[in-house]
Amino acid sequence: MISQCKDFSRHKTGTAAVEFALLLPVMLITLFGALEGTELIVANRGAEKAAAALADVSSRYVTMTGTEICDVLTGATAVARPDSPTDLQMRLTSINVDDNAVARVEFSAVHGTGFARQNAGTVITNDIPRNLRETSRRSPIMRAELTLTYRPTFVFLFAPSFTLRHVEYRRPRLVSVLPRSGTTSPCGT
Repeated sequence: MISQCKDFSRHKTGTAAVEFALLLPVMLITLFGALEGTELIVANRGAEKAAAALADVSSRYVTMTGTEICDVLTGATAVARPDSPTDLQMRLTSINVDDNAVARVEFSAVHGTGFARQNAGTVITNDIPRNLRETSRRSPIMRAELTLTYRPTFVFLFAPSFTLRHVEYRRPRLVSVLPRSGTTSPCGT
């Protein structure tokens, strides 16, 4: 009987299979976690670039029509999330700052259902960073707000969805006030 126990300790067949079976779940969780983390970083970077592009492109106009606003919002959608634009909400706001550093909405346009359009003339002084208001007296500001809801692909059972938010500000380059011309647009903004 004792000799059989000694023989058992010498036989190593099957130990690799047992070790692999124990490590496989850990390796799979690590692999899918790394893939999901990479996807989240890519989605966040796309949302950040889209907000910057939305603010930057709109700040290059002298006046914006409804069609031009739709084009800018559609372009930002393609930058942020070309594969599932339904998870994306955006608001573009032209803001004028007066001599007293009071910020008022010139016009506002939205894409998606996450943001409400702001009425022209609405005072939004507290929504603008103080140092930006102070340095923007008597000049306009373009604000692009973007929210992207990221839903994990691989580990959807274990991880909740993530809401990525980005806000970008730019000053129009060519005008002292960036108005909207016309009131209608094909995309409902």
